Amino acid sequence: MYLRLFSIGALAAGLAFAQAQGSGDAPPGRGGAGSGYASPPMRVMPSPLERMTTACTLSKDQAKQFSAILDAASKSAADLHKQLPASREQIEKAVQDGKSPDEIKKLVDASGLAQAQMTQIEMKAFGDLYKLLDADQRHAGAQRLFNMLPGMFLKKNWNE
Repeated sequence: MYLRLFSIGALAAGLAFAQAQGSGDAPPGRGGAGSGYASPPMRVMPSPLERMTTACTLSKDQAKQFSAILDAASKSAADLHKQLPASREQIEKAVQDGKSPDEIKKLVDASGLAQAQMTQIEMKAFGDLYKLLDADQRHAGAQRLFNMLPGMFLKKNWNE
């Protein structure tokens, strides 16, 4: 009886040890070189251009044209890229400093104008990109393409 219990325990311990060594389920903090645990593969987020290429099934030539259009739009939005966050900070500071409602309204209006200019750049880019798509691509990916553009040029590099 004891021999059976001992053999079952030894077998279970051997299986548990073998599973921990060979599985890819390393406990948190483990998985370094030589630890005996396999590290899970890193997932790399596709770039905006890669997502557009997939959404619209772009050819290589279309992808190059998309990149050129988005580069040009990003350059035209460069000043706004810096201005928008600064205008929000100015509004915040004016409110905290107790500035008059007229002064705050001027800052809010300027911020709104800058945001409208950014939206104009995004929509112009969408129009230029949309023209490059054929009917099937428009049907399959135009809505996703449209949804990717807002805020794209607020980053230093649109393709990150």
